[in-house]
Amino acid sequence: MSYMTLEQQIKAHLNFLLSNGLNVSELKINADFIRCQIQGQIEGRGELSYKTTQSLLNNGMLGLATWCRCQGGEVKTYKTYGLPKDADNNGMVSLREMSRPIDVESTKKSELFWEYSDRTGESDYLRKKSVGYYGIRFRNNAYGRVAIVPLRDGDNKLWSYQLLNSDGTKRMPKNIKTRGLFHILQPFVNGQPIALTESYVVAATCYEVMGIPAVTAISSNNLEQVAMILRSNYPNSRIIVLADNDRHLEVNKGVQAAFLVKSRVETNCTVAIPDFTGFPAISDYSDWNDLVREKGHLMVRNILNEIIRC
Repeated sequence: MSYMTLEQQIKAHLNFLLSNGLNVSELKINADFIRCQIQGQIEGRGELSYKTTQSLLNNGMLGLATWCRCQGGEVKTYKTYGLPKDADNNGMVSLREMSRPIDVESTKKSELFWEYSDRTGESDYLRKKSVGYYGIRFRNNAYGRVAIVPLRDGDNKLWSYQLLNSDGTKRMPKNIKTRGLFHILQPFVNGQPIALTESYVVAATCYEVMGIPAVTAISSNNLEQVAMILRSNYPNSRIIVLADNDRHLEVNKGVQAAFLVKSRVETNCTVAIPDFTGFPAISDYSDWNDLVREKGHLMVRNILNEIIRC
């Protein structure tokens, strides 16, 4: 079983607070209740608050627990546990490093970049992948006709974006948080199934093949974080993780990340892995968009229906 590192726990608790509307730029642990403003509030002292405590559990794990007072006086709690604190010496990021304030100036630049991007346009890369445009914007630059995927948190606040260049390279602005950010291709409500993917391309493929609302987490490293936010915000929705099958790598990161999500979400979660038996173990045969290219929409729809029914 995989456990959260201290770094992952701190990021998870910070995202929990942000997703519940608290304007928090760093997580303060073992302090008195911290008073916070509502996100977007300029004046006033702030009527929301939170408190995060750290404790060593009986099983040797290090636990974090956060209580927060949200809008309307609603109180919510969030708890995690993971590797003990002495594991910091094995490459874990320290609490001080993890609690650095978010770069507000860079985030503002992202908002302006998004605001002044074209609402209609074309993407060379997405045309090559034969998928449509869902909630994205466009620009023409030295890399060609570029798609821009917005990245928001659980409270729908825009923090960053991903550029999909014509040659398939992907770029993101520096010095901006990415953990816990995602893009929802189509609006949905609690109780509807959600397809969770690494890439925008696979999310668009799923939506077109299955008609299921899809969410892109941008990378395998971000799947778990996004899944926990989705579970918190949509507790009655089934999460279907459309994994990348990274057979060409020494460690199959896509499959590993997908099953980590399943172990964390525990209930009402399904992992779907594309089967490339008979195809070479290279990156061109690794995700659900690749399988659609080889077998067609109808065949892949039947495959996914069979997996989801299980």
